[in-house]
Amino acid sequence: MRTLGEQTPAFATILNCVHTQNPAFPSAIAENGLHLRIICCLGLGELLNSAEDETSDRDELLSSSLLVSGLGLKQKEAGRHLDAVFDELGGLARANLQKQAVALREREELDWDDLDALKASVGDPSVFNQKLLPH
Repeated sequence: MRTLGEQTPAFATILNCVHTQNPAFPSAIAENGLHLRIICCLGLGELLNSAEDETSDRDELLSSSLLVSGLGLKQKEAGRHLDAVFDELGGLARANLQKQAVALREREELDWDDLDALKASVGDPSVFNQKLLPH
């Protein structure tokens, strides 16, 4: 188990990104732990809210899944403001997962001409199956 002063790889990555923009940002977790949590929440919010198309990419889906599963286990005693942030992030995560679920259920129109071409291979089940599967 890490002590409060030890840096995890995630902490170091976030800190390096922040230092790129603001070199004066303190490097000790004891001095900036709350600020880094806020930055992480903002980053997650941007990731989940920036989807422009109907389908989410893998990063958004992974983040959404982890957030939804993690927030379901969190006790409601973090404080009014932090609970509001978690509720907003949870809502964005659930909306992303719902959007992806709807996109996965949409089906393309069948091209009946392609299926008519299968008539020639009806007598040979293996050939028929190989030609049918892509459609």
